[in-house]
Amino acid sequence: EHGIFAPPSGESLTELRGRSVSAFNRIVADHQGQTLALFSHGGPCRMILADILGLEMSRARRLAMSNASIHVVVADGDEAQIVLLNDTGHLKGGCAPLSVFQARTSDA
Repeated sequence: EHGIFAPPSGESLTELRGRSVSAFNRIVADHQGQTLALFSHGGPCRMILADILGLEMSRARRLAMSNASIHVVVADGDEAQIVLLNDTGHLKGGCAPLSVFQARTSDA
C-alpha cells in the first residue's frame, strides 16, 4: 500500500498526512474568522492540500509544489477551498493580486 514505508527514524507518508492535516484542522478551529499565515515544508503542504481536494495518497504528488510557493486556502468550519495554488510570483518580483486573498473572505 502506498504511503506506509517509513525511513529509519522517520515517518511514513500516511503518518505525515495524519499529523499535518490534524495540525491544520486544529489551527483552523482555534482561529475561526481570522486570517492566518502558515509556513511549512512542501511535504506537509502537499498533504494538507491533497486532503482538502480528497486526493488519495498515491495522487498527492501530482500537486505542483515549487520551493517558496504560496497557497491560499479559505476555511469555513469543516469546509475548505483552495483559491491559489503554487504561486511563485513573489520570487520574480511580483505576486498574486491582493484580490485573490480578499475575494473569498469577503464572500463569508
